[in-house]
Formats: sequence, structure tokens, C-alpha cells
Amino acid sequence: MRDVGRELRQDAEFAPLILGDVQIAGIERWEHVGVFLRCRMKVLPQEQWSVRSEFMRRLKIAFEQRGIQSP
Repeated sequence: MRDVGRELRQDAEFAPLILGDVQIAGIERWEHVGVFLRCRMKVLPQEQWSVRSEFMRRLKIAFEQRGIQSP
């Protein structure tokens, strides 16, 4: 998650929208369908949805590349 956040902050399109590094809160909860992780990142007002969407897209790719399966 930190790697993905770092890469996103280096992206020319998203870097101006992000105000700080990703902060990992850790495991939010365990369920039979998977583990829910929580993190946050400070962004410009009204930009949270575009940054979140791209972060999640890249995180999915990063997990797949590392062999981490999602349900």
C-alpha cells in the first residue's frame, strides 16, 4: 500500500492533488470473505474520489502482481 501511494504521488496527473503520504492504519477487520485494510491520504478538496479510484485500481494490480488474491 505504501509503494502504491508513493507511485501515485510521483504520477504527473495525481501528484498535484495529493497533500501527503499514505498513512496505513492497519487491519480494520477480519471476515470470511477477506481482510479489510484501512489507510488514508490527504488530498485537495473534492479530489478524494478520483484519487481513491486510481489508488484502488493500482492497489488491485499491485496485489495481483504479488500473488495476493482477493475474494
